[in-house]
Amino acid sequence: NKKISDYIPQCDVIIATSWKCIYDAIQSNKAPVVFFEQGGAHLFDIAALNDKKKEVVKHRFRVVPFIYTVSEYAKDIINKEYNRCDVEVIYNAVDSNIFYPRNITNKDEDVIRITIIGSEDFKFKNIEGILQAMRILSKEYNNIQLNWITQTEPKKNKEKAIINPTQKQIGDILRNTDIYICNSQYESFGLPTLEAMTCGAAVITTDTGGMRDFVVNNKNAIVINKNDEKDIVEKVKMLIENKEKMKLIAQEGMKTALEFNWDNSIKKV
Repeated sequence: NKKISDYIPQCDVIIATSWKCIYDAIQSNKAPVVFFEQGGAHLFDIAALNDKKKEVVKHRFRVVPFIYTVSEYAKDIINKEYNRCDVEVIYNAVDSNIFYPRNITNKDEDVIRITIIGSEDFKFKNIEGILQAMRILSKEYNNIQLNWITQTEPKKNKEKAIINPTQKQIGDILRNTDIYICNSQYESFGLPTLEAMTCGAAVITTDTGGMRDFVVNNKNAIVINKNDEKDIVEKVKMLIENKEKMKLIAQEGMKTALEFNWDNSIKKV
């Protein structure tokens, strides 16, 4: 029950990383305030907000002097819903010390490794849909290995999961991934998808909005329908049966990922 503003020291700039912190940051009167918008229900599920919360969020967006976000998609929503047309876009980037391509010679050709990232608790990630597709695929292919990375231990689904691994462990898993699947309803950017590209996985993803800044359908990724387990099954089968297509998608993804580095993003910050 203490004020954030009381704990902000004298500084050159304050970056608020949640709309909830904007007013406290401004109230501290210590330095100019920048809001770093990274997405959330207040952008992507506005209908779920009650009227009072909407007004509070709108007020925060009105009073903060500067805003930057991670994608053109997020910028467009901020402009449309909160009437801020002066938002800067600074892309997320990949940590090249952790995420980098694998050594191809170490790949076991007999196993198809499919990786997904997300907790079953986060409905917008739609992990359940991917798991249902994997159950169908496992009946046809006995050489699929599913790597399910999740922040929380699963309670509803029985599939084995890798719980809360380190970033280094995630990098190692992605380097040994053939196909990465994102089934989200929305993402402000979708950094795990870009990290998967960096590591050499062929990406299958829904149109999450944020991925439009780096995904080109049928070139560096395969875009699937939302809420469509059958489409996931069809696209995975297509890549399994067409190894050359899988390889080309992965190669183009690695090329794309090189454009998103922290040197570029930090200069813009």
